[in-house]
Amino acid sequence: MLAELKETVWKANLDLAKSGLVILTFGNVSGIDRRRGIVAIKPSGVPYDSLKADDIVLVDLDGSVV
Repeated sequence: MLAELKETVWKANLDLAKSGLVILTFGNVSGIDRRRGIVAIKPSGVPYDSLKADDIVLVDLDGSVV
């Protein structure tokens, strides 16, 4: 399930770049698994053209990396 969340967030971030809604590395899409209390988010500074699903960071609702 968490791998699926990372994949979804990764694809959504790529769609932002393809649609021209972001510049350079600014902006991102995040996703949440409310049942588990886990958020998936693109890390700052990672270029969209080199972004991979494995680059998406998972954190709990306290901000600790999972």
